[in-house]
Amino acid sequence: TYCSFKDFHLLGSSNCDNGLRILAGSEIQIERVFCQQFDDSGFLLERCFMITMEQCRAKSCLTNFNFAAKAGVDAEGYNTSIDCRNCYSLDPKINGQGFYINDMSYSAFTACGSDMSGTVSNRGRYGYRIGNVSSVAFNGCGAEGSGYSSFYFEASAALNTGIIAGVKCSLNDCFSVGADARGGVGTFGSIYSSLSEETGGATNSTINVSVKNFTEKDVTGSVSVASTGREIKHDIRLDNCSFVNNPTGNTATLQ
Repeated sequence: TYCSFKDFHLLGSSNCDNGLRILAGSEIQIERVFCQQFDDSGFLLERCFMITMEQCRAKSCLTNFNFAAKAGVDAEGYNTSIDCRNCYSLDPKINGQGFYINDMSYSAFTACGSDMSGTVSNRGRYGYRIGNVSSVAFNGCGAEGSGYSSFYFEASAALNTGIIAGVKCSLNDCFSVGADARGGVGTFGSIYSSLSEETGGATNSTINVSVKNFTEKDVTGSVSVASTGREIKHDIRLDNCSFVNNPTGNTATLQ
């Protein structure tokens, strides 16, 4: 606690799980740190609070920025009061994502980017994978070239902690270009949400997401906003959003 990490580069190799991992830390500043080529996460924060990340970069990890605190003996822990600004994810591994945010409350991501390039079939799945959060804001964040969705929301009873259940967050002035880049799937688009409940239809989780001033361009598949397993407590609200037709000429649709 009460420390800082600044101005260095961590380069992984095979059998290196994580770059910079902070467990149960607080009052910590992470600035201008670059993590690259780790099998699991470039940055991993677990059960932390009052953490500031600024101008950090991660590349070629399974999850470049991992804020998913639920693991092992710390299964009931979560991150809170996280301020992530001007951070960039580049080219996560094929089954991974730029940012994984799970088990988090009252935090913000500002001017962050998740870009994927190179061979389309090898691109990561999601720009931002978001589940089990409460009062988390994404302000002016963008994603380009995601293999599946730019922003993916998921909720289920299995993801719940003792305090946080479901997804409650907002996207404000965010941007997506070239979503669903792998092609052939055609069901993801820029925004995708999935709510799974326990057998018998128990509603232990909710998805409650506000999307304002969202701009999209060049969706590769035929869907801009898709959701599956819709329930009464599954709510994605769009306000003053712009969805642009994909480059193949198909009309980008909302589902």
